[in-house]
Amino acid sequence: MKYLLLFLFCSLSLFSHEILTYGDAIIDYIVFVDDNFIEDLPGETGGSGQIDLETFGFLTANHQLKCAGGSSVNTMKGLSLLGHTSKVIGRIGNDTDAEDYLHSIRSYRIIPSFSKCDTHTGRVACLVSPDGYRTMRSCVGISIGFEDFEVATEDFDGITLFHIEGYQIPNPEFLRELITHAKNAGALISMDMGCHELVNKFKDELLDLIANDLDILFSNFEEARILTGLGPEEACAELSKICDRVVVTCGEKGGYVASKDKFFHYDAIHAELVDDTGAGDCFMAGFLHGILNGQPLEECAQKGALVASKIIQRMGAELPADLVLEEICICDDHEVRENLVAEDIPDCIECCTGS
Repeated sequence: MKYLLLFLFCSLSLFSHEILTYGDAIIDYIVFVDDNFIEDLPGETGGSGQIDLETFGFLTANHQLKCAGGSSVNTMKGLSLLGHTSKVIGRIGNDTDAEDYLHSIRSYRIIPSFSKCDTHTGRVACLVSPDGYRTMRSCVGISIGFEDFEVATEDFDGITLFHIEGYQIPNPEFLRELITHAKNAGALISMDMGCHELVNKFKDELLDLIANDLDILFSNFEEARILTGLGPEEACAELSKICDRVVVTCGEKGGYVASKDKFFHYDAIHAELVDDTGAGDCFMAGFLHGILNGQPLEECAQKGALVASKIIQRMGAELPADLVLEEICICDDHEVRENLVAEDIPDCIECCTGS
């Protein structure tokens, strides 16, 4: 009997999760392009416009790298490497990209819980110009409508943090449902604003969400400017009047952090810029790592800058475990789960009709 109890205890510890996020499966296609290519591209440079499947195929015909992406999943990957347990819920396509995606996130020890839809997995073309900055074009596939997704309330049991990506803001009723479950679980709620196109389109919805539901808000300087009409410093201070903790990132210039009783600028950690894909996502991983460990906001920002400085030196948004855990050495009290391999991660893949 005692061995059975020990087995059950270990199983619960192994497969429980302290962080939950919603993130439909997205595959990043990294493509290095010249300046003329970017200038001739319809839509805003640095933005994230929508394109059809044929255009996507043209843009990514010579892609250099293909990897599991999506803002929230990139953040979960960083948090996993820093010793945290996480689970991602969402929808996934029915294609080879879906299999590649699941294999990738399992390798980071992230628990996948997806509804499988009869369509292609979401895809993003990350077009990286010679200066290392990226412009994105999305072919969403599954990421339209939520009629066929049912939220499993047990996914929220025992979580400490629920992380939202701003790409879900076009579906406010669905987002409210997720937030209600997270609040009922007593979890902190953090959010990244997504991209400036969405901020421009959904200002009122975002401001309502920030004021009433969020504990931690992440924004880049452009998103903050569009939302408030202010520069990054002033925007951060203004948003902190309606949200407990606010971060406005400014790339190589660092950024600003504000709370009810603190306001400060943090410095970026400069490194050779190869590709800035995932820099903001990795910053959030480092920052939230500090929050979950109860550390001061100054240390949270330093950890965020440190993790971000590592990802910009690489192609794509994936950090190797040894680089984070050995070079950065900010694991604190979290143990590295070296003995947990990808095959041990449970799936919860259901079927839906897609959209």
